[in-house]
Amino acid sequence: IPIPANGIVNWKDAPNFYNRDVTVEGKVVKIYNSGRVMFLQFSDSPDTDMKAVIFPSDWGKFSDRPDRLFFGKTIRVTGRVQKFEGAPEIIVNNPSQIVAVGD
Repeated sequence: IPIPANGIVNWKDAPNFYNRDVTVEGKVVKIYNSGRVMFLQFSDSPDTDMKAVIFPSDWGKFSDRPDRLFFGKTIRVTGRVQKFEGAPEIIVNNPSQIVAVGD
């Protein structure tokens, strides 16, 4: 499946791009933070749907905690779409991988 001409993939289409570097767009509607990992979720179904994953070792690289910065925002997250326990995710190691593009 080709990457869209504008380079932006809707979060719902992320499973079509496993093991490819893309920019995924979606609204962060839920945050999961276990203290050991943070998910920026685009739906209420993290077990099946796309999410951005940020580990605590990278939280300090952001100007504020990622959950505070991005909850309720439409974001674009860039990186390799990986399949973890059946769901697509992009692991974020650097703030430059996430851009808020709207509320």
